[in-house]
Amino acid sequence: MTRRLSRVLGGAGLAVVMAAAVISCSSPNSPNAKKSSGVNGGYDPGYTCSKKACPSTLTAGLAGGQTTFVKNFNPWSPTATAGTFFMYEPLWMFNILKGGEFIPWLADKPTWSEDGKKLTIHLNDKATWSDGSPVSSDDLVFTLEAMKKDPELSKFDFAGVKATDPKTAEITFAGPAYTLEGTIGGIAIVPKKVWESQDLKKWTNPDPVVSGPYKIGQFSSQQVVLQARADYWKQKVPVPQVKIPILGQAENQKLMSGELEWSGGAIANVEKVYVAKDPKNFHAWYPSYGSLNVYFNPAHKPFDNPSVRKGLSMAIDANQINKVVNQDRNYAISPTGMDQKTQGKWIAPQYKDLKYGTADPTGALAELSKAGFTKQGDKLVGADGKQLTVDLPENAEYADSIQLDQIVADQWKKIGVQANVRPVPGTQLDALKKSADLDVTIGGAVYGANPWGYYNDILSSKNAGSWANYGSWKDPKTDALLKELSVAGDEAGQLKVVTELQKIMVEQVPSFPMSSIGASSEYSSKNWVGWPDADNPYAMPPPWAAGDNLRVLLSLKPNPETYGG
Repeated sequence: MTRRLSRVLGGAGLAVVMAAAVISCSSPNSPNAKKSSGVNGGYDPGYTCSKKACPSTLTAGLAGGQTTFVKNFNPWSPTATAGTFFMYEPLWMFNILKGGEFIPWLADKPTWSEDGKKLTIHLNDKATWSDGSPVSSDDLVFTLEAMKKDPELSKFDFAGVKATDPKTAEITFAGPAYTLEGTIGGIAIVPKKVWESQDLKKWTNPDPVVSGPYKIGQFSSQQVVLQARADYWKQKVPVPQVKIPILGQAENQKLMSGELEWSGGAIANVEKVYVAKDPKNFHAWYPSYGSLNVYFNPAHKPFDNPSVRKGLSMAIDANQINKVVNQDRNYAISPTGMDQKTQGKWIAPQYKDLKYGTADPTGALAELSKAGFTKQGDKLVGADGKQLTVDLPENAEYADSIQLDQIVADQWKKIGVQANVRPVPGTQLDALKKSADLDVTIGGAVYGANPWGYYNDILSSKNAGSWANYGSWKDPKTDALLKELSVAGDEAGQLKVVTELQKIMVEQVPSFPMSSIGASSEYSSKNWVGWPDADNPYAMPPPWAAGDNLRVLLSLKPNPETYGG
């Protein structure tokens, strides 16, 4: 099993972009046209195929290492059943693959008051729930107020929210809140009439009323089948059914055989192992969407010393790691945390020419000497005569992550550091992070519409021990800068504050951004075409990318070579 990084809609949201293509294979009136096979009552996806009956199902891998499904379609639940976010939708999204391009969805582009303290949201006039009722401003107000009442559900602070007409709502803030636009857009709203009498955290929502393109078709402990909504408000849904089976350890095997058509697992040597088996139909694309960081815990000595954190970072050869672990699909990024390829405009001028990617053992030892460490033989020892030792716990389920961690440990060994990679159950690793009971851990963070989301995730005291401040960095100056950034209204003002945060990243090294992280995805075009790729990056490609997965499904159509067009 491999490392997977995903965000649910309730967070800053992963990027998507609107595709303009209309799904159509051939004219419905063509004498050779064959109707879609029709499923669950003869659903009509709005196209025909001229060679043979159109495909009716797409099989997606979303179960991970699960051995059974439990019926839980609560979008706020951390254990929501796979497929939940094919049924619930965001208000709007941003495509980080296209420089943060804005994508309206359930709502149009919101408008800010001049002082940045009020945001007006107008819901799409056509948007409806699966029971036929309109998606209303009352639903939006209910969702926001319900989340605000519970600190575990709350995603942002606001002073108040009210409906001004059936499709419009206003959110007010104590101060300017421009940088919250991405967070707000990512919220999945729910119908008030269904949820107002329920416990938002505990209810399993067994028969969901949804706004998205799919509803529950069939459910068992071993498989979820989602059925396209014939009355979906946005467009005809081109893929009639999405099948999500329990795969256990057989996901790669099913993918190689073609039985599994869409996966989000990272595969070592994917070009050789997967794509080469059927180059015409098998494809893989791992676009960068965040950073993979080494997080240091300053609550554990000697990692409270910035020279220790910086010295260990300088000993890491990210280029070697990327070559071995993912065959250079990922790449080293700026120590500021910003990916120079996708986030280059947010790197402060004084940090654009920083060197990164290769190890500097001489510089690393010089930096560590400032903290009292010296090389004695093959060991790096402190003033107490003890070797610098690093405990590095890792999720035992992720073979590629353990491999990566071991490479880092071997690189540190070259300067005399003893690093122990310790595989543990995922739940135990989460507990270690939450309690700040570790030395170092490695994990990812993702980009959003602007740098605030990224830096807030990895640096805010409020996020200590959780996404994505895994080293539990707590610093009043950092928190003050994050607050200042959250109210900055234009890019120039934001960059000024970002520069100060990047100074902290470079000089104090609360975490070290080793490399980009790729949104791993494999897919087959044998039955369906229209997938995103490097030439058409309209969405992040994995099935687990909430929001983007909707864009992908709504952009597919039957392969004309197979089915005619």
